Amino acid sequence: MVNNKRLVGMISRRDFRKVKKESQLKAPVKAFMTTNVLAIEPGKSPMQAARLMVKHDIGRLPVVENGRIIGIITRSDAMLYFYDLLPD
Repeated sequence: MVNNKRLVGMISRRDFRKVKKESQLKAPVKAFMTTNVLAIEPGKSPMQAARLMVKHDIGRLPVVENGRIIGIITRSDAMLYFYDLLPD
């Protein structure tokens, strides 16, 4: 979730496991989102991003510069990066 162009939360499939009743589906995103979002700066390496994702068991990592989200890297992005490094 972005507020005034600043990252304030993120919701994942894991967060949706908190939904126990159908009536909760009408609740705002902020009721389920993670507010302590792990992020990475754009100057960090793909290896650093992959390490963070593995260490914290997360599949998506926002890229934040000066407090503003400028992108997101996924596990698939990291895997493709390392796959491209393999010799033919």
